Order: sequence, then structure tokens, then C-alpha cells
Amino acid sequence: MGTQEKVSFEEVCRRATLLPCAPRLLPRLISAMKEPESAAERIGEIIRQDSGLAASTLRLANSASYGREIPIADLTQAIVVLGRSEIYRIAARAMVARWEEAHQKALPWGPGALSQHSLSVAVAAEALGGLRGIDDVTTAYTAGLVGDVGLLALAFVCSDVYPRVSTLSRNGGCRWEEAESRVLGFNNRTVGAALMRSWNFPSAFVTMVAFQNNADAAPPQDRPFIAQMQAARYLANSLGSFGTPEEFYFEPQQDLLARHGYTPALLKDAYEKAKAKMERKVGLI
Repeated sequence: MGTQEKVSFEEVCRRATLLPCAPRLLPRLISAMKEPESAAERIGEIIRQDSGLAASTLRLANSASYGREIPIADLTQAIVVLGRSEIYRIAARAMVARWEEAHQKALPWGPGALSQHSLSVAVAAEALGGLRGIDDVTTAYTAGLVGDVGLLALAFVCSDVYPRVSTLSRNGGCRWEEAESRVLGFNNRTVGAALMRSWNFPSAFVTMVAFQNNADAAPPQDRPFIAQMQAARYLANSLGSFGTPEEFYFEPQQDLLARHGYTPALLKDAYEKAKAKMERKVGLI
């Protein structure tokens, strides 16, 4: 941040409520809102293409004002709970908060790269769940979509310092998150877990983010889900048209994947299934 005062962890979380969404999606979403016959499923399909908008939708649906006893993990259900007018408000706010061109140029990745990466993780998680016979693949899909909300928050709030993080990661021989911690005093995982917790996301989402790199320290009942999401992030390294920038690259705990049945053969099958689905989504983000 040059000579500017360092942004605090609390300030990052506060300003993250203005997370922007992919600009090209907004006209489609607003158009769908204006059509009387548009069902929640169709609106949800648009929202699922963008991690920022999906996070905002789930956060609001799980807010205290709606009095939910059981957190909502499904976007379609969240849309039904919120209603059209609330969804429109989220989209309009995201439009106002959209990155300015100069802001985008300060980021270490191109516009749309993070959205496509998040979509790749979501699609891979869904493919893995289907092949494993997991009934609820929607939760894994949604978790993949919003799992990088901390990275998006830091990119949005701290874009001017990210070149320093990138240089340290590249030249200092450390992982991206370690470089974030050295420069900022915290990293995207700690920010993401804090945001999900404060927004009343399902506890499985919080745990998945908080223990993404150290599943053995997570509660035993959450480790199968973390294994699935680690495998999904691993597959996402090779999915999408943007390649894998260093800040998105993920190396899973191979022993964790093996213990939970994510064999090389299964990963290969899931990759082919996810790749075919991603190719059908080209141009959406």
C-alpha cells in the first residue's frame, strides 16, 4: 500500500460487503428479473456464474433479519427466501461497486479470472460428488463458488499491495497465502472464514475455508467434505481458459485424498466430466 496506512483485518471484512460481481452477468440477471415467467432456478443459474454475487445472495438470505434456524446452502432456496426485489437490490449494489478500470489493472490477474477459477472449483466439486454418489452436490457446488471469497475481498480492498505479495511469493519461495500473511498480517483464508462466519454461512463452508490446507486439524466429521473440496481445487488447476495464476494454484494433501477414495482414476473421470461442462459455459463470465 505504499505510504498509505495498512488496512486492518476488520476493515477488510467490513468493506467486503461491497464485493463486485462479473459485469457481463448483470445485464442477464436484471433482464431475467424483469420477466414475469422467470423462475428462481433460472435466476439461480445466472447467479451461480459469479462468486461475489453468489456470496452476497447467500449472506443476505442467512442474515438475522430472515430468522433462519438452519443455514441455507442452496442458491435457489436463497432466491425464493429473498424474492425478486431483494435479488435486484443485490445486483444493483454490485453494479455500483464494480471495479474501475484502473483498479482492475492493479490486480495480479485479469478481469474475470477469479470468477472463472471459482466456477471451475464449483463444477469440479459437483462432478466429484456425482461420481461418488453423494446426494447433495449443490452444497459442494456452492462451496466451490464462494470458497475464494477471502481472495476476492483482499483483491477488492488491498489491490495496491498485491504486487508486493506476488513478488514475495515468486521470489521468496513461499506459498501465496504465506506471502499475504507476511505483507498484510493475515491471508485470504482467515478473511474468508471470518466473512463466512459473520454472514452465517453453513458451518461446513467455514470449516472448509479455515482448514483448506490442513484438514487433519479440522473436526473429523468435516474432513470428507474438505477432501472433496481439496480434490475440486486440485482439478481446477487445469480447468478454464485463464490457466492457473500463482495465487489460485492449489496442491492438495494427497494422503487425505487417498484416505477418502479420491483415486487417480476417479480424479481423471471427474476432470473429463468437469471439463466438458466448463466448455459449455464458455462466454458466461
